[in-house]
Amino acid sequence: ANNEPQNIDIYAFLTVLHHDIGILILKFPQIEQLITQKIAENARLKDKITKSMLTKCFESPGASFEQCQRDIENQIGKKLFLVCIKSIKNVQDIPRLFRKTNRDVPTKQLPYVDQIIEPVNEFVQTHNKSFQADAFQRILKDLFSKMTIQYYQLVNEVLTSVQKTEESIRRLKNLRERSQ
Repeated sequence: ANNEPQNIDIYAFLTVLHHDIGILILKFPQIEQLITQKIAENARLKDKITKSMLTKCFESPGASFEQCQRDIENQIGKKLFLVCIKSIKNVQDIPRLFRKTNRDVPTKQLPYVDQIIEPVNEFVQTHNKSFQADAFQRILKDLFSKMTIQYYQLVNEVLTSVQKTEESIRRLKNLRERSQ
């Protein structure tokens, strides 16, 4: 039996988790101040626990939680990338769509371009207010960097393939002309 909830919105879950960790990080100074105040009120603890000891206690978890936020941002970016990459791969179909068809050169983008951006638009519209601007920018910058690299690689492969095909066709044509 599968115990995982069905149709869980992973983006919503990760967004809320990221937000909650951010709130916890913001609460650390207040918690530290409260503990410092309680220690100051207790004569036995005052001699045993110094301010620097307490500060060190809060530095490590704060940094860990900030790293957790970065990890969540990376997970969101990876998940979006995996959805977008399916549409990016449609660039490989372009030669097939136009080879020997006498179609006009396209004047607007093919539908796959909108399909690439659609999951990102949905994510932005649904979750942009849940993130601080810098975190949201990091997610999108990383995502679009990866998408651009992947798109470039695929286009390069397509162009190389088309060039090889054209060269082969030219050679065959030359061979036929020579043999006649």
